Amino acid sequence: MMATQGLAGPEIVECRLPAPAFDPGSAAAVGAESGPPTVLCVGSFEPRKNQLALLYAAEVLWREGLSFRLRFVGGSAWGREFPKVVRTLRKRGRDIEVQSNIDEWQLQQAYATARFSVFTSVHEGYGLPVVESLAAGTPVITSNFGSLNEIAADGGTLLVDPRDDDQLVAAMRDLLVDEELVAKLAAEIVTRPNRSWADYAGELWTTAVAPYLVRRL
Repeated sequence: MMATQGLAGPEIVECRLPAPAFDPGSAAAVGAESGPPTVLCVGSFEPRKNQLALLYAAEVLWREGLSFRLRFVGGSAWGREFPKVVRTLRKRGRDIEVQSNIDEWQLQQAYATARFSVFTSVHEGYGLPVVESLAAGTPVITSNFGSLNEIAADGGTLLVDPRDDDQLVAAMRDLLVDEELVAKLAAEIVTRPNRSWADYAGELWTTAVAPYLVRRL
C-alpha cells in the first residue's frame, strides 16, 4: 500500500518460529490407540479454522464406507454452527469426539496416536498445530499457501486448497487407505530439519538487535 503511494515502508525480515524435529523415542512411549484410525484436528472452533469443511469431508468418506474416528481438540469460539453440525452427525452414528481444556500430555498423546491430522485454515499467522503434529511424527493435511505452505515444504504433509472440499476429501481418503503414502510421509518427517528456540533466538538477535548495537557504537 505504501509503495503505491510512493512512500517507503518499513523493512520486513522473516524470522520463523521454532519447528522441533520428530523424536521417535518420545512418540514410541505413547503407544497406539485401538479401534478405527483417528483423524485429529487441533485449533479453536471458528470459521477461519475451516472445521465445517472437515466435517463435510468426513461425512462423504463415512458414506463411502470408510471407518475412522474424528477427534477435535480446541476451544469454542464459533457459536452454534459447529456444535450443531457435530450433533447432527453424531445422531447418524458418526464417531466424533470434541475435547477442550486438555493438558499438554493429553495433547501430545492425541497427536502421537492419530493416523494423521488436518489443519486447513484459510487465514493463519503461523500454524502451530502443523508443527506440533509433525514433531509427534504424525502426517498433516494442511493449506497450500502462506505460512502453512512454508512449514509444509520440509515434508510430511499433503497440501490442499482449503476452499476446495473435493481436494480435502481426496487427501483424507488417500491417507486413510494408502499405507505406502502414510509410510512415505512418516519417512519425510524423520528427515525434517530441527529448528530450536535457540536457533530462533539467535536469528532474532542477529536480525533485530545486533545491527542497532553496531550503529550505536
